[in-house]
Amino acid sequence: MGYEISFTRYFYRPQPLRAPDEIWADIRALERESEWLLGEIMGEV
Repeated sequence: MGYEISFTRYFYRPQPLRAPDEIWADIRALERESEWLLGEIMGEV
């Protein structure tokens, strides 16, 4: 006979959500980086 111990149930501590403005800033930074990398691959830089 075995028992299941749900570690998530007992030990999980949820993290506070990030602000939407912070998330949008990260997305814009990733878009700029991907555009630069694509330009470098295509030889436009």
